[in-house]
Amino acid sequence: MKTIHISIIALALLITTACSYAVDRNASMSDAFRVNYNSFNDSEYFGIHITGENLVKDTNDKWAILAGVSGGTLSFDDGPDFDAIGIEIGTKYYITPLSAVALLGGYTWSNGDSVNFETGSITARLKQRFVSANKPVSPYFKLEIAQQFVDAPEDYDAVVLRGMLGCDFMMSQDFAFVFEGGISESDNMDDGNDPEDGWLLSLAMQYYWE
Repeated sequence: MKTIHISIIALALLITTACSYAVDRNASMSDAFRVNYNSFNDSEYFGIHITGENLVKDTNDKWAILAGVSGGTLSFDDGPDFDAIGIEIGTKYYITPLSAVALLGGYTWSNGDSVNFETGSITARLKQRFVSANKPVSPYFKLEIAQQFVDAPEDYDAVVLRGMLGCDFMMSQDFAFVFEGGISESDNMDDGNDPEDGWLLSLAMQYYWE
C-alpha cells in the first residue's frame, strides 16, 4: 500500500503551481519562485516551484495561460526518500478583478530506488480576493478539486479537495511576497484510503512584468 501512497503524494508538489495572477497590478506577465512544505498522514514533501502566467491579448484582460515546473523530495516516516518532478499547464478566466477560475492539467514523475510512478491530474480552481491586489496587503482564499490518474503497479484514480488561505504583501509595484496555508482531503476511489490528508504551506517571491 505504501507504493500507492508515493504516487498520490508526489502530485502534491503541483498543489500551488501556476498561482501567479497576471491581471494583478495591471501586469501582462508574472513569474513566481515558490517553496512548498506539505505534511501528510505518513510523509512530508519539500519542493521548489517555478511558475508563470501570460495574459492573452485582445481578451479584455479576461484570459491568461498558466505554466509551471516543479521538483522536490518526498520523505516517509518509515521508508526511503523519493524524487518528484512535475509540469503543469492550463488556462485562467478572470470573472472580475477579484475573482478567477482556472483549469489545469499536470503530470508528475516520482522516482525511488527501485520503483517509478507517473501521475496525471486535472484540477479546477476558484480564487477570491478580499481586496484588490494593488493594495499593500491583499488576502484571499482558494478552493481546488483535482482528479488524479495514477500509473503504478496497482493503477487507481483519486479525488483531492484543497482549501487554502493566502496573502500578498506588496514590496513594490513589481514585487510581492505571497504566503499561503491550507488543508487537503483525499479519497482513493478504489480502496478509500486518504494518503493526501494533511496541511500545506508555501512562501513565494512574485514578480510582475509590464
